[in-house]
Amino acid sequence: MGYEITYCENCGEQNTMVINLLGVDRLVPCLCSCKREEIKKEKFEEHQKELERRMTTLIAQGLTDKEFLKNTFEKDNGSNMKVFNVCKKYVEKWEEMKRENIGILFYGDVGRGKTFYASCIANELFKNGVSVCITSFPKVINKLMNFTEESKLLVEKVKSQSLLVIDDFGVERETEFVLEQMFQIID
Repeated sequence: MGYEITYCENCGEQNTMVINLLGVDRLVPCLCSCKREEIKKEKFEEHQKELERRMTTLIAQGLTDKEFLKNTFEKDNGSNMKVFNVCKKYVEKWEEMKRENIGILFYGDVGRGKTFYASCIANELFKNGVSVCITSFPKVINKLMNFTEESKLLVEKVKSQSLLVIDDFGVERETEFVLEQMFQIID
């Protein structure tokens, strides 16, 4: 039996071939280079969509203030390259940092970039599919003071993330309740 091998109109490579299955020749399809490239592109696009879906979910779960989203390493003005480089390296070595329980403490006067750099780290980790909770400590304390189901959910949310970013830590009134909650969250 004679089979006619067909060729791709675009790349000219075979897109069918004859194989012998159990003593019988069969005409079967095969992938030419442009079809392989098309499939590779589709897989890449699906992977990108999945990353975007995961990032959207992570952001929805871990973000308490949309203002944090606007801060990215790309928007850095270059005024503090030492801190910038430490933050970038922290993200690049995230798995090691997590494994070794290494964090970063930003401190200093108002306007020094503490929130900016903490948000940059969180947003870069979101992009990499890492679960992050970024919030301000006064917001956490306000929610915890209500003793509602929402306050219990907040504590569980904070505990379930790979990284916790707390902004404005230490600006709250220092009461026994606040100290107790602060230690509970940190623990």
